[in-house]
Amino acid sequence: MKKITLFTGIILLCINLNAIDKKDADNFGMFALSNVVDTLDRDLMGEWYLYNFNSNKYRQVKNDEFEFHDTVQEGYKQFIKLVNLNKDKIKNTEYKTTLKIEFNEYDFKNEGFPLDLIAENSYIPFYGSDKPTCNYAQSELSFDNANTSKNFLPIKKEDASKFVKSRKSNYSGEINRSLLAVITYTINSIDLKNTITNYSECVYLKVKGNIKNVDILDLNNQKIFTIENY
Repeated sequence: MKKITLFTGIILLCINLNAIDKKDADNFGMFALSNVVDTLDRDLMGEWYLYNFNSNKYRQVKNDEFEFHDTVQEGYKQFIKLVNLNKDKIKNTEYKTTLKIEFNEYDFKNEGFPLDLIAENSYIPFYGSDKPTCNYAQSELSFDNANTSKNFLPIKKEDASKFVKSRKSNYSGEINRSLLAVITYTINSIDLKNTITNYSECVYLKVKGNIKNVDILDLNNQKIFTIENY
């Protein structure tokens, strides 16, 4: 399986500016459009394709209704090719996103630190390049198998005490409880949150992923623990 590195609910903060690479986000948008292509107006989507992907040609023909008509027909054919280009790859690819999280106070009974990680109603905002996924954070990535009972860093009491002391400020006594979580996931579904109604419009997405595992790292990117079989 190919691997690519790449938030209603609780918003999770990605360590990078964008949770998903813009190219992948746009591919997700095309995937969502491919699922509803039969419901889309052919002339509108032909014009949409020209405006977004062949702007020079669009400017040349937009005021000539005869050239415009023929060019829009060809634009629709190119749109169909585009939405199907990466469709088969998406559901056979593993993606990764990195979150900044915190570990809570030690659970002496269960011997470990509860983690502020993924909850059932949490989501990660992301954006694309406007072609077609909008270039501001209105799209959402969430996970269908989010399970708070999995959000736990097991560590024996003696080692846990050393771990906390290593993060304690000599000046203030404050504990730096920040960690990184690298989530590996696959795509279950990608749905549109809006419908394209004009040639310059972008799309918002609701992406549902399935977590495969989560690597817990320190702030130096050293792996501490992996939550397997999430």
